[in-house]
Amino acid sequence: PVDQPAEKLDRWKQSIAEIAEQCPNVYIKCGGYQMVNSNMRLEQRLVPIGSEELCDKVLPIYQHVIQSFTPARCMFESNVCLSMPAMPSAVSGLHHIKLII
Repeated sequence: PVDQPAEKLDRWKQSIAEIAEQCPNVYIKCGGYQMVNSNMRLEQRLVPIGSEELCDKVLPIYQHVIQSFTPARCMFESNVCLSMPAMPSAVSGLHHIKLII
């Protein structure tokens, strides 16, 4: 949900929270947010994104997912080839998220 109107982001957050609450046997995979199709346009940058900036951009989304599902029901993943515009910052960015959460 990058560059989405507030009401669309709010619906997404509500849906995530409902799934987490109503489906205790469901786990969620956190990742892919920095992929080319996410509208972050990382592939257009002259200088690759740094890990702290990437963390700032993705933390609100990942934090909502982790708070909704709890850390025990979340796992981080990587779409290495598809996430190349954000590599190696993606791995370091996830480390920053881990430290914050």
